Order: sequence, then C-alpha cells, then structure tokens
Amino acid sequence: FFFFFLMIRRPPRSTPLYSSAASDVYKRQEYLYNINSIVPDYVFIPISAEAGIASKTKEYIGVALSLRRPIVFMLTRTELTRESEYKATLNTIEKMVVKWMRKEMVLLNTESTTDGTMKRISKGTIVPVATVPPSGDITSLRKLVNALEPSHRDLNEKSPCEVWITRQWSAAEEQVTCEGIVKMGKLQVNKYLRIGPLDSQFYTIVVRKMSTYKGSVESADAGERVIFTADLVKGKRIREERQKVIAMEKLNKQKLVQEFDAEVAMLTQEAIKAGQSFTVFSGNVHTTVTIQEIECELHSQGDRGIAKCKFSGLEYIEVGEKLFLVNDRVVAIGVITKAYQ
Repeated sequence: FFFFFLMIRRPPRSTPLYSSAASDVYKRQEYLYNINSIVPDYVFIPISAEAGIASKTKEYIGVALSLRRPIVFMLTRTELTRESEYKATLNTIEKMVVKWMRKEMVLLNTESTTDGTMKRISKGTIVPVATVPPSGDITSLRKLVNALEPSHRDLNEKSPCEVWITRQWSAAEEQVTCEGIVKMGKLQVNKYLRIGPLDSQFYTIVVRKMSTYKGSVESADAGERVIFTADLVKGKRIREERQKVIAMEKLNKQKLVQEFDAEVAMLTQEAIKAGQSFTVFSGNVHTTVTIQEIECELHSQGDRGIAKCKFSGLEYIEVGEKLFLVNDRVVAIGVITKAYQ
C-alpha cells in the first residue's frame, strides 16, 4: 500500500502530495517522519477492496488519529472484487470508523460533493470513503482535492519564520545549502535565521538565494518546500552535515537538550524497560533515544508511565510535543513533559 499525505494550499498555490516509499521498514520510517514533521492537512489511505484492511494500515491510521489529522479512505481494485468482498470491506471500515474513531462514515461521490460535506471533512467530523476508478483516472480525486478546505495549523504568515530542514550540506567555506519546508511565517532573501543543532550549537545564517517548484524566488510561504543557500555570519564553518535540523527566526519554546521526560502509552504488547533503545519521532526530530529510567515496566497495550529518555546527542525539542517510539513498528506514543538543560 502507498500512503499519501496531502497538504492543501490556499488557491492559487500548489497542492503538494507526499507519499511513503514501498519498502516495508523504510516505508514505516518515512511515513512517521513525513506525517509528524510535515503535518499535512489530510491523510489519504488507499485500501484494497479485495484484500481489506491490513494490520499495518491500522497502525498508520492510529498515528494519523493521534496527530488529529482528517482521514480519507480510498477503495482500490474494486473491478477485481466480488460484491460480497466489497461489502465486507465497507462493513469493516464502517465498524472501525463508528466504534474506534466514533465518527460517521460517508460514501463519497466526488461528482456531487456539497460545500457542507467538504466542511465536515475538513473539521474531521465525518470520515469519507472514495472509490478509485478501475482505469486509474485520478480526475475525480483532483476534484476532491480542490474542493477540500485548508486546515493546516501553521499557515500563518505573521508568525516568526520557521523552516524544518530535511537535508543540509556545506557548499563552500562560509556557506550552507539547505532543503526543507517552511512550517510557518514567510522565508525571504536576506532574512537572518538560527540553524541547528549542528556541532551541538546553533549558527546564525542569512539567506542569499532560494528556489521552489516555481524556480528562483525572493520569498516562500508557509507550507512550501524550498532549497536555499545562506551565508554564515561571522565566517564560522559548520563541520557537521546532518538531516533533520531546524532554522528559526527566533528561538522560543523549544530547548536544546539531551535528556527529557515523556509520558508514554503502549500501543503493542512489546515491553518497555530501562536500558532499551528506540527510534524516536517528535516534530522534526528523527534519531535514537535510550530509556534511562521508567517508573514501572510497561508490558501491555494501554499501559501508561513516565519515562526519562536520553538522545544520542543534543536535540531541539518542545515541551508538549507528541512523540513516537519505534522498534520495527510503533511501540508507544507519548508527549514530552519535561526537558533537562
């Protein structure tokens, strides 16, 4: 299955679609990073009408729900499915939507959608199920995409600029080139930003040139993916090249820390105890974390507890940010409650 993450843009801007890779382990890693850092407006989840809902699909649905993202199901391979199988898959989806999500399922006809239905989807009060035509024609999907309203929380041009960097590298002695997405505010040429953590610190940079899908531009709005080149102020050289860093106009709620407390809830039967290491996803952070202490061992699905965690290096986090602990699959979800500086 491929999972599409849709970020709606205000007209006449573009509507980027983000999808996970096909490889099993890589797909889970990229899914979690994409949906947690990009924070799309809608999550489109294809489900084979012939095969039904896989266990991994339920896991991804749970992640989307924990981040409070509206979900749109897309039924595929309907032309290869017997009517009894088709109805069985629809019944399974409806039970999940009604009993688990506690919402209403609506079979969506993209040819005759109303403004009221689109608003209810945007607010997340209903869960639509759309059918992908056998021919693979996505015209109806495009109509649905264009009809949906933006619901992104960070599309605020008046906020201080914040760019989540997916990749950065040094282009010259006193320059750095970055690729990422503008999370909030407006990124402009000649704007000063603080980028890090790199070499366990933040550097001041000034943006000199940048480009988007439109080509070379002077500014980029929240929600747009950019590549920009910046000069390092005071001529310092960045020795470390890494992924998943942040560039901000000003540092506010986040803290540069190595240890933190998190309240976590188990999603599987796999135990969590002191000394274990997990891959952690929290905001733009995607790294390894070790459980230093835990108030009690967590063994069963639904168990909750406070865990003291330690990054392998310094990271920039925010108290109140959600996090996911992953070990081949999502083991637990939680929230950061305390940061140690």
